[in-house]
Amino acid sequence: MDFEDLAGFQPDRQIGAVDGVVLIPPRVEPLHGLFPEPDEYHEYMGKTYVNPLQALRMVLDVQQFPKPFKIVIVNGLSSVCALPHYGAANTMRLAWVGHSKSIALTLADQGVRINTLSLGAVRTDSYIHKLQRKAEKNQRTYEEQVDHRNRQCSEWQVLNA
Repeated sequence: MDFEDLAGFQPDRQIGAVDGVVLIPPRVEPLHGLFPEPDEYHEYMGKTYVNPLQALRMVLDVQQFPKPFKIVIVNGLSSVCALPHYGAANTMRLAWVGHSKSIALTLADQGVRINTLSLGAVRTDSYIHKLQRKAEKNQRTYEEQVDHRNRQCSEWQVLNA
């Protein structure tokens, strides 16, 4: 269900016997630079954190959820090597991890269990197309671009270990 669909969502009627929720915040293009412009950052936070968080809140506002009630948040907008152009994405990942810990501590006695999962780069069609565009821009083959990305990540990890 997209966030826009939530206007008419009535969790007390539509959840029924659901015993868990998988929340997948939207994947958006990463913001560039360490300090994005405030309006860009606010829009990014709204799409990837605030709006999905409100959707989760709507579900959790229903006090009669089954026990245990499981929540998984799949936030694949980060990079394991924390590259500078993933600054905002890594901030969102940490926001989800932090908020999930708060939810877990607060709602554990009500049977709520929560986990977060950050997949990073997943070879979806959109990611493959993104790498193909980068390869063309950099005058590389797709394979050379993938190899370059992997080397870049490895070098960054070694330099910053």
